[in-house]
Amino acid sequence: MTVTKYLKLLIFFFILFFILIFTFQSCKKKNEQISSDFFLSENLYTFDQSISSNDERLPVSVIKLRQYIGSDFEPVGYKVFNSKKSNYEDLIFCYKENQASNVKIIIFSVLPNEILRKQFEFQTTISEKKDFSIQVSNLFFEDDSYILIEGIDDQNNRALYIFSNNMADNFSLLQNFSATYSIFYDFTEKDYEGAKYFVLKNIVLLNNALSATNTTIQRKDIFIWDYSLKSFILSESSQIIPQSISDISSEILYSSENYFYFIRGFWYSEKYKKMIDKNSINPDDFERDAIKYAYFSENNGIKQVHINYGDYADIYNIDKIIKMGGQKPGLRLTLKDPVSLNIVDYRYVDLFLFDNSLIKVKGPEDYDYESYVRLPKPFIEYINEVRSTNKDSEIEKFKQSLNGTYSNSEFVIEFMHNQFRISKDAITDTGEIKLEKKDENFILFFLFTTQNRILGKKYYFIDKINEERVILISVNPTLNGYVIENNRPVTLTRKNIANSTSGI
Repeated sequence: MTVTKYLKLLIFFFILFFILIFTFQSCKKKNEQISSDFFLSENLYTFDQSISSNDERLPVSVIKLRQYIGSDFEPVGYKVFNSKKSNYEDLIFCYKENQASNVKIIIFSVLPNEILRKQFEFQTTISEKKDFSIQVSNLFFEDDSYILIEGIDDQNNRALYIFSNNMADNFSLLQNFSATYSIFYDFTEKDYEGAKYFVLKNIVLLNNALSATNTTIQRKDIFIWDYSLKSFILSESSQIIPQSISDISSEILYSSENYFYFIRGFWYSEKYKKMIDKNSINPDDFERDAIKYAYFSENNGIKQVHINYGDYADIYNIDKIIKMGGQKPGLRLTLKDPVSLNIVDYRYVDLFLFDNSLIKVKGPEDYDYESYVRLPKPFIEYINEVRSTNKDSEIEKFKQSLNGTYSNSEFVIEFMHNQFRISKDAITDTGEIKLEKKDENFILFFLFTTQNRILGKKYYFIDKINEERVILISVNPTLNGYVIENNRPVTLTRKNIANSTSGI
């Protein structure tokens, strides 16, 4: 083999080698871009899985998790947060080892290169994947940090676990609560040097309290945090005898999903129905933006509550839906910041159905319970109907005041209810009039049944009217209203005060 052929062959193999290397690297890079291993479908902060799921990116691949918790786990929920204990992100991962097991909690610190360091592990009594919630927030001070896990156990009771996540301690269970019907907690707003934050006000448990004489009694226990003892104490306990609601199905009342779907739509202040029933609506008392209503909706999987309360109006995304017991089964809608879906707003909306068309709604902010009702149609339509009726009445009254005979230097005109007659020399034109109210002004239409030989124009703005005279200004109708023409006003002097209703 000559040197030239050897060199050509060597160059060919070098080129082939680089092509193979490039192809391998391209395939490798393409495979690295596949990120599905970093995602798990989940429903954070939701109850009854009633809000569309979010795909949140895990900080490590699922393969890494399997090295710690096995390969056959069922994910229930997870949350990435910044712990005070390290400079790295922490991961709360909640899962079931199998379908029959309860939910287990494991917390990792996520080190560089997807290295996991287990910080805490806890076995809960929660057995259901639905109605599961994870939150990380301050509870007692502006800068503390706690983890709240909520769910349903195998006895169908509500369960709440509170874990401490503060610098001085390791992750630890602070307190757990269980209730037959509901667990919900209130936050109160604090102000420190002009900055506002929320701290826990109380935790409310609603339980069965059956007796031999009454099987429907419920017990309401309220726990508060004792800052000196550094523990929860029972501050109030009371019994509740629920009242039945005969016209609402239990399938609605005892399912948060069905309950929410039942209340979807507009609910208006109860006093509006009383106005409708008494025919006492005064349109001047209402502007469209000032109508009181509560509106519940779901768009593209996002549930929202709209509340319009005088000067107070806003739209809130619903974070989770909690069923509440008590005298009337109700819902608590906790809210989520619509800008950042990872921030839970500690304000909430409480609501209770009293019958098919009456609901009591409280909050958010400091607004007390307000009663709202369903109406057959939007309340603005009732207002517009009254406006229209009032306008028709005003127009009819105005027509009555216009009746009579008038003249100027050119012609004589007589208004007789809906008809008119204009005379000049031997010419007479007749027809009907139509009145329209535009804002606070009246527009007069002359609808001729003969030729318009005397007046010339058909549309007039009534500038002034009194017992003695009427002043008409010609206008030209447009798509947006009327334009005043540059013509001399027509001044008509009343010859007599006539209320004739005779025809022409």
